[in-house]
Amino acid sequence: MALIDLITEYKRGKKALERMKPNITDPNELKIVNEMIADMDYAIDWMRRGERPNFTGRGVKQKNAYARRSLINMDLFPSLEVEPSKEISNERKNAVMQILMTLTERQLNCFLLHTAHLRSMQEIAEELGIKKRTVQEHIDIARMKINEMTKNVI
Repeated sequence: MALIDLITEYKRGKKALERMKPNITDPNELKIVNEMIADMDYAIDWMRRGERPNFTGRGVKQKNAYARRSLINMDLFPSLEVEPSKEISNERKNAVMQILMTLTERQLNCFLLHTAHLRSMQEIAEELGIKKRTVQEHIDIARMKINEMTKNVI
């Protein structure tokens, strides 16, 4: 399972818990559900940032294994063919990951489905249950953000 899929599943689970909250009358059960939602927020933030949220440890921050693995995971980018003789540096991989993590979930999904998985905008719209124009807008915004950030990073 790719990291983006895991984040998506956590967000779905969190939304399901939030929909349950108004129907809960038992204060102890409500407390447990609120704690579960907070834990899911924490995990989602950790996965998106690639490091423990609110980390104030000393020394050099180590990038989380999630961030390193997701960049190497070719499930995210199956259409890319990397020549064996050309290696991408860890620095560059981390920069790409940081840029991708600035996108919203929807922008990232649309962008990756279109550019890495070579899906048409119509296919993406049908899969995500949104309009084709909305898919185009998400891809355009993602490209704008990526272009803006790559001017300074890569």
